[in-house]
Amino acid sequence: MFYDQDTVWARRYVKKSDSWDPLLQVNDAATRGVNARVAIDAGGNGVVVWYSASVGGAVFGKRFTASLGWPAGWGTVETIAEGTSGVSKHSTTVAMTPAGHIAVGIDVNTADTSAREGYLAIYEGGQGWQTPVKVSGSTTSCNGTAVGVSTVGTMLRAVAAWYQSDDGRLNVLGNVVTYDLTTHKGSAAGPKPLEADDTLDHLSPRVVMDGNGNAMVVFLQRDSTSSVSHVIANSYSGGVWAGATGVDTAGQRATDYAVAMNADGDGGVVFRQCGAGCAIWARRFSGTTFQPADKLSVDEDSVSGPEIAVDGAGRALAVWTQKAAALRSIFASELSPAQGWTEAHALEDDNAAEHWEPTVGFGPNGTGIAAWVRETTMNDRMRRSIFADVYKY
Repeated sequence: MFYDQDTVWARRYVKKSDSWDPLLQVNDAATRGVNARVAIDAGGNGVVVWYSASVGGAVFGKRFTASLGWPAGWGTVETIAEGTSGVSKHSTTVAMTPAGHIAVGIDVNTADTSAREGYLAIYEGGQGWQTPVKVSGSTTSCNGTAVGVSTVGTMLRAVAAWYQSDDGRLNVLGNVVTYDLTTHKGSAAGPKPLEADDTLDHLSPRVVMDGNGNAMVVFLQRDSTSSVSHVIANSYSGGVWAGATGVDTAGQRATDYAVAMNADGDGGVVFRQCGAGCAIWARRFSGTTFQPADKLSVDEDSVSGPEIAVDGAGRALAVWTQKAAALRSIFASELSPAQGWTEAHALEDDNAAEHWEPTVGFGPNGTGIAAWVRETTMNDRMRRSIFADVYKY
């Protein structure tokens, strides 16, 4: 998924034919938008959500049914959160269970434009989109509402996390929403602080969940000058938050992080860490237990934007941006649970263009996609394209 001049586009890679389906416009004239997000379930069904400035600001979605093929499998545009004059709604994250249930995190600017609240919207198969539920409590400064979702028996469990301003500092909070697939009703447990430090800022959470309703939230901790920063994690299991724990190497500045987890609870966190030099590091985890950190890149101050994806066997793909021949390139490393991470290598050998903003996905059985932006300048005009590479285990 990507967007260009308020138009949302999609292409799909098909493993069986080893080919890409034709480019397709997802939105219509009335729902032009930006910030497209995509999620796919175990059967290849998917959903894309985006924010549109039309009708005072709204969040729209469109679902794809794999059995109907491309492009027939795409349904109609659906309204997830209606726009209201003076009230702007922004989709931040989307997550999907293997059975096709969906959760969307939404930041809402209220009529008082200085106030922002966090909401979570659920899609239940056969029942459609449910009215978004407020998860951020009484706060008026919610930002970056991240979500994860999992099926637990006859219930959906969705975990939301966000950051907000309290007493002059930033805090990360979480909320657990339980949705009954029998009664089609849900309830929120209430916001809980995910860290106990009252002197530092905490911000920008990311949420992942396994197939049993357990969650991992990863976020940034920093001082007021951002000269010291760390990557922090807090896990949710059995109705209890375990407590904040450091992910990076203590005493060094860490930023630019991402997290992924499979249905069995195996996952990893990647991050940029700087000491004498800067490098990309990774830490694997199973449940709540972290293994020692692995260094994925060479020391290179240009490293940035790491992303990670994990398949059903616990294999992982990590990608990031790093300069090569004075231009930004896309680098990758692959994880085998038994053998560890491979040596970092470039995914392209183009020395005539900049490559940046990588992202990565990994199917349950060992096929992955890395995608990124390729940027050139011709006749004083900037040209940007989307490039991708396919990984096959």
